[in-house]
Amino acid sequence: MGKIHDGETILNKIQVINALTAQLPDAHASIIACNLHTDSDPRKTMVYAMIEAYKHLPTQTEEDTKIKKYALYLVDKYMKSPTVMDGETEAYQSLLERITQLK
Repeated sequence: MGKIHDGETILNKIQVINALTAQLPDAHASIIACNLHTDSDPRKTMVYAMIEAYKHLPTQTEEDTKIKKYALYLVDKYMKSPTVMDGETEAYQSLLERITQLK
């Protein structure tokens, strides 16, 4: 998976997670929430829920496609790199909290 762009800016993992947290519609969050399994690592919890929910996420609008692209990017980065950026775990925890509010 390539880089994620927001206009001319290339986003890193934390920026993608934060954008997903801010822009994730409730309908998408509910789909991901249905696939959450408790794990002590919020990164693993979120990524595996996204893997399971990915095929069920809608792509009817440009925003839907963008959300699905962000989810795929995070899954890809998690699978390819065990390295955790400073602040990444906290960003995943915020996303997890946002999604679990709907569960």
